[in-house]
Amino acid sequence: MDILKNKYFTWLAVAVVGMLFLFLGAATIHQLQQADSSDIASRNTITVSGTGEAVAIPDIATFSFTVTKEAKTSVEAQKITTDIANKILDAVKKDGVDEKDIKTTNYSLYPKYDYPQVVCPAIYPSTCPGGREVLRGYEITQTFEVKIRDIEKSGQIVVDATGAGAINISGPSFGVDKEEDVIAKARNEAITKAKSKAELIAKGLGVKLVRIVAFNENEYSIPMMSKTAFGLGAADSAVAPQLPAGENKYSRTVQVTYEIR
Repeated sequence: MDILKNKYFTWLAVAVVGMLFLFLGAATIHQLQQADSSDIASRNTITVSGTGEAVAIPDIATFSFTVTKEAKTSVEAQKITTDIANKILDAVKKDGVDEKDIKTTNYSLYPKYDYPQVVCPAIYPSTCPGGREVLRGYEITQTFEVKIRDIEKSGQIVVDATGAGAINISGPSFGVDKEEDVIAKARNEAITKAKSKAELIAKGLGVKLVRIVAFNENEYSIPMMSKTAFGLGAADSAVAPQLPAGENKYSRTVQVTYEIR
């Protein structure tokens, strides 16, 4: 029994010591991180910024549409919606849209109710039971997003989708398929401008740039249409409208902090 007790206390002591080492290690790492941050702050530094832009001609167009139908039963509503959706999708596929460029972004099924008015007796209105909801049927709403790679066909594809039963059409909006490549070009230009500015400042101050100690990039810039694309116009038009794609301008701003000596 004494041997077991000794083993128990030995293992307990080891566990306590281990936990103490872990705690001290975490505290030390935290102190080192704080020291490193304060060390950077206490160094002689300069912070510069640069903005770069890149322009790209759109090579894709995207539009969305909705199919909404109501029926007595959910099964019937699903069948009607599916039939219409398939007709629209067949139309856009016939125009050259690939299956992989069509996706469902929303699918919802809701019961629909009526609330008929109840005529209450004028003599004893307090006995009126009031109205109650009556199930009218079910409504299904399905939204699709379509990507068009041959943007010259954008107008015709939207018209054909409308003619096949698509409603609530949004777009087309024009973009760049390999957007990251264009953003990288804008970023590199911003970095080059920031570096040149830092070198000029360092030369004017009579100091040398040692190394970069901080970097920040504006991640929230968005492509802006430099030319406005015209809207579709009347939904029942049989003539495909011209939809100029214009050009997209991307902007990135960076801030670079250099240690100087």
